[in-house]
Amino acid sequence: MNRSFYAPRNAGEAALQGGLLEFLPEDAVLVSLNDRRYLWEANWNNAGLYEEFYGNNSRHLPAAVGDNRLLRDLVDRSLAAGAVPDADGFVMLHPENIWVVDYSGSGDQGFARLGRLSYALVDPDSLALKDVEADHVLYFLSGAYPDKTAVRYTTAYGDFRELLPSRQFRVRVSEKGILCQLPEEEEILFNSLK
Repeated sequence: MNRSFYAPRNAGEAALQGGLLEFLPEDAVLVSLNDRRYLWEANWNNAGLYEEFYGNNSRHLPAAVGDNRLLRDLVDRSLAAGAVPDADGFVMLHPENIWVVDYSGSGDQGFARLGRLSYALVDPDSLALKDVEADHVLYFLSGAYPDKTAVRYTTAYGDFRELLPSRQFRVRVSEKGILCQLPEEEEILFNSLK
C-alpha cells in the first residue's frame, strides 16, 4: 500500500522478469546501486536480501549479488597494491567483471539500467561510488507506453545523446516491458542514463 515502495519494487521486478540479467556472464559480480531504503533488497538491518530478490525475479543469477560492500575486496587490493586516494579521498577502480544495476519507478512508468563497470571512484571508508562509467549497458522500460519513451545519456567523453523510440535497439519485448541495449562498447556516465 506504500507507493514509495511499490512503484520502484514493481519496476525492478518487471525488469528482472523481463530478462535484464539474462546476458550477464556466469562469473559476474552484480552490485546494486539502489537506495538502502529498498527493504526488499537491503532488509531492515541492511543485512541484504539481494540473492533472494534478484533470484526470485530472474531466471539467471550471477556468481555474486549484493550492494557496494562487494567492492570492499577490490578497494583493499588496490590500496595494498599502492593506489593512492585522490584529494577527496576516493580510490580509482578499473574492475574486470563487476556489473552495476539500479531501477526506479513512478505510478505509471518504470526504468532499470544495467552496465559493466569500467571505471569508478570509490570512497574506501563508506564505499560510496562517484563518477561511475559503464559499457555493455542494457536498460528496461516498463509501465505506460514504454514504446514511446525516449532515453538520454552522456558518454564518458561528455557527449550528450538522446535516443528516440525509433532509434533504440530492442533486445526483447515482453508483457513486462521493453529491454534495450546501447552500443556495446560505448562508455557512458551510468547515472546519466534516464
